[in-house]
Amino acid sequence: MTNLQELLDGILDISRLDAGAVSPKVADFAVADLLDRLTTAFAPSAAEKGLRLRVVQSRLYARSDPVLLERILLNLAANALRYTQRGGVLIGCRRRGGRVRIEVWDTGIGIAPEQQQAVFQEFYQAADPRICGQGLGLGLAIAARL
Repeated sequence: MTNLQELLDGILDISRLDAGAVSPKVADFAVADLLDRLTTAFAPSAAEKGLRLRVVQSRLYARSDPVLLERILLNLAANALRYTQRGGVLIGCRRRGGRVRIEVWDTGIGIAPEQQQAVFQEFYQAADPRICGQGLGLGLAIAARL
């Protein structure tokens, strides 16, 4: 996909979310299925960059919109891989009380504390010369809206 196509798709997604045109379809689903799809989506790009991708399997079930949750995790994992140069990315989940918490961890350069809220605004990119211009500034904004 070209950068222009990614940009147009991202703007369209933001517009649909802002217009309230996206309605969650909540269902119970196996988290393992979602984790399998994330592995399939990101294993090739992690290997290409020489990074470790570890997706910890789970027998847990979640109640959410599986499509929207997958979209959030795709955006978070894509950013983790984009801004990680050495080491790897870990995706896993754990039970916290009656909830399931899915987390994406990476060994990337991190986000300065003063920019941690701003990176969830559309078209915002951290002013770090090591990463400037690598993304479009829409992935985390979409994840936050979802």
